[in-house]
Amino acid sequence: MVRGQAILDYLFSHIWTLIALAIIFVILIWLGVFRGGTGETCYSGDGALSCYNLKVVKSDIHLTLYNNKPNAIAICDLLCDSRPINESSLLPPGAPDYSNCASTGVGIPSGKSAQLNASSNLDGLPFCTHDGKTPLSVGEQYRGPLYIIFSEQQEGDYGSPRVSIGEIVATVQP
Repeated sequence: MVRGQAILDYLFSHIWTLIALAIIFVILIWLGVFRGGTGETCYSGDGALSCYNLKVVKSDIHLTLYNNKPNAIAICDLLCDSRPINESSLLPPGAPDYSNCASTGVGIPSGKSAQLNASSNLDGLPFCTHDGKTPLSVGEQYRGPLYIIFSEQQEGDYGSPRVSIGEIVATVQP
């Protein structure tokens, strides 16, 4: 009886320490401290779009995009540019006008994925850039926003273009 009471006294007096350690551990996991920092990562920003198999090659970007939206989508363009966004378009400065992209681009049915390979945006600018003009060098790491410009099919017709802003971390491959 005394031994069991000693164990309970020990647990109750140290339980706050165990709870604090568990909370700190959960926060560290949430911050991504235990994730490897050298791999290519892609977060689409939109919970209904998932991107994976990311590879950035000089001025090309390759990734697989999964559509978890209830309707089919058409990908109009991809941009990765670390300049601040234009508040009205949610895109970096100088991005093209996507108002006519409704049914163009790669179509992805609901619940399906598609491999996207592109070498420049509609204006011929490189995809991943820090200043909007200069392509990244081989071996340089890009850590910044990924803009997925798409339109969603609703009642048989594609709607207005939308922007999903995610984040990628990628090292430019030769």
